[in-house]
Amino acid sequence: MENEAKKELLRKSYGEVFQILRETKHISQTVAAGGKTLQGNLSRFEKGGNIPAVDTFFNFLLNIKVDPAEYFHALNNHLVKKDIFLYVDMVGKAYTLQDAPTLEEIIKNLENQEKDNSNLDKFTLDRIMAEAVLSLIDPEFKIPKTDADRIRDYLKNTRYWGYYELRLLGWTSRLFDFIQLTEISDRVIFFATKNEVSPHVKRQIILCELNILDSLLLQKQYTAAKSIIKHLEQYGIPENFYYEKSGLVYLKAKCDYLTGHTESLETMKAHLSALELYGCTGTAAICREEIEDMIKHPNARGLVPYDREDANKEE
Repeated sequence: MENEAKKELLRKSYGEVFQILRETKHISQTVAAGGKTLQGNLSRFEKGGNIPAVDTFFNFLLNIKVDPAEYFHALNNHLVKKDIFLYVDMVGKAYTLQDAPTLEEIIKNLENQEKDNSNLDKFTLDRIMAEAVLSLIDPEFKIPKTDADRIRDYLKNTRYWGYYELRLLGWTSRLFDFIQLTEISDRVIFFATKNEVSPHVKRQIILCELNILDSLLLQKQYTAAKSIIKHLEQYGIPENFYYEKSGLVYLKAKCDYLTGHTESLETMKAHLSALELYGCTGTAAICREEIEDMIKHPNARGLVPYDREDANKEE
């Protein structure tokens, strides 16, 4: 019964979010509908009634000058506030804050979602992703082998690397051994070079490769790590992707440091200062701990997953 109630809230949220965006821009229903003919359809949609056809809905968005990505971002935030779904953004925030209790709560919530939606694998994959992130915070937490195999099988069979798959791989890259990680990173790179993607997906490709790069450094696979660095440099990280550009500088310096170029430690420290300057306090704290550990223990290896949680602060 609770699941049905949430589905009803979800259905009504589509129109609620559209109405919020429309009214924020002070646009009337008539203008948003493109005339009086469809005004009734729009009115019912905003009140939680019938959902318009896909082409009609996208015309509504066009009429209020809202990009589809902007609408779905607003919808995502709306659903989180209503506690309808748990989204991967919450996992990123919990990692940045090193908040293990929140991750444990997310995992329990996703387990319940799995039971209510046994025909969908998304909640299972989300749960395993949350488990992978929790294992980064709490070394005592061990991911069940069946869960690790589930992620590896899913990503091994992935042919189209969308935002979801890229983020899933980024967060779970530590579950792959060197051979698996090399094979899957080659496929991501091939996809990135052969396809025109939106800036949203391009950013996630870069973040995913940064996580793969750090996982390779963790496994001391420096030649493979340098190949990822070379691709990222050739791929071209846009100037407005400051967080990602800074992350590449840090990991390249880390790779150099781990292969004997001790002077690269100063570059890593400069990256830390930049993070602090831009208010990325969560990531800065993680990097500071890693740098201090590398100085105290020259053979230590850290893992700093890259996400957009702190990156939002510099936009």
